[in-house]
Amino acid sequence: MATAEKMLVLAEHPISDASPLELQAKADALYDDLLRALTTDKPPAAALRRRLRTAPLLSDACAAGA
Repeated sequence: MATAEKMLVLAEHPISDASPLELQAKADALYDDLLRALTTDKPPAAALRRRLRTAPLLSDACAAGA
């Protein structure tokens, strides 16, 4: 059995100046991409692969949300 890796998905920027509707749209897109990646045997789409990071490779500042 394969071991699961902790993965983080990076949201598209900008975030800090996005309106609530823009943030909701970004969250919806992330959710759709993740659901598709988790429920199919197909590799993630290129757009999602660019946003995936294994948790140990992130800097402390990035992991803290800086």
